[in-house]
Amino acid sequence: MKLTLILALSTLTTCTFAAETEAPRLEPVLKQAALAAKSRDMPPQQKEIEKMNDEYVAAFSRADDKALAAFYTEDADQTDGEGNEVLSGRAAIEKQLKNYFDGNKGAVVELHTDSVRSLAAEVVLEKGEAVVTQADGNSTKSNYLAVHVRREGKWLIAHLTEIISQAALTPYSHLQELEWMIGSWKDNTSEAEVHTSCGWAANKTFLTRSFSAISKDRGELEGTEVMGWDPIKGNIRAWTFDSEGGFSEAIWTRDGNRWLIQSVTTLPDGRKASAHSTITHVSDDKYTWESSNRVLDGEVRPNIDKIEIDRVKAKD
Repeated sequence: MKLTLILALSTLTTCTFAAETEAPRLEPVLKQAALAAKSRDMPPQQKEIEKMNDEYVAAFSRADDKALAAFYTEDADQTDGEGNEVLSGRAAIEKQLKNYFDGNKGAVVELHTDSVRSLAAEVVLEKGEAVVTQADGNSTKSNYLAVHVRREGKWLIAHLTEIISQAALTPYSHLQELEWMIGSWKDNTSEAEVHTSCGWAANKTFLTRSFSAISKDRGELEGTEVMGWDPIKGNIRAWTFDSEGGFSEAIWTRDGNRWLIQSVTTLPDGRKASAHSTITHVSDDKYTWESSNRVLDGEVRPNIDKIEIDRVKAKD
């Protein structure tokens, strides 16, 4: 709809400057009339929702996370296309929006409403499409279902389900669920001093994690992990290389706020090891790691109990 208006204004301007040599073009005027007729025929509730969407788009273009969060109820939640809860509560949504804008300067969104249907008194279901375009021109399309409730005369989003179009997915779209890991971290354990740093590779096609560990048993160890999306197998894969010459490959699978990691490692002397690890996202400043089903060269090894890992905040 907005593209039609832009084309209409552009064409009318051309007609003004070329009036002496060209006949006026009537097509933009006809399109404007069609849009006006559509607006007149639109149910009142849909008009209100589309007006709200226009305000949402404006706030998004300003990267105003607080204004965007205000479009949600206090207990709003967001789920993905498979029913997994992604976010719960207005505060969590606001924090996620802030993190998104910090890493995506200049991003804009378009919202296209397909339908608005009444579910109950002052409750409606909106079906639509969202197109997010990054500053570099790359865009991602998704279909969404939004449950709106009227509170004190204002429509608010109580529940949002977003299904990203598979054809438009980028590596970043798949890795975005791990964006909370960006930053520096420190293991909260007395067994070793472990520091980890996570960041994006160029164009956000891969996540890279570097780590350093000092322990009494193994001394100093450093390593690098690269995480990416495998479009053939349809999962997140990771490759790790350490300073002793060992390397490993792992598959990451999401389960709510947990990531289940199956890894196979080749030690410097050629022995093989495997393990099942679990990372649980507790908050944006804390996660836990634990490991089970550990096997080294055919021999079962003890499990590693849950370890808390805290974000290292930058000093002022």
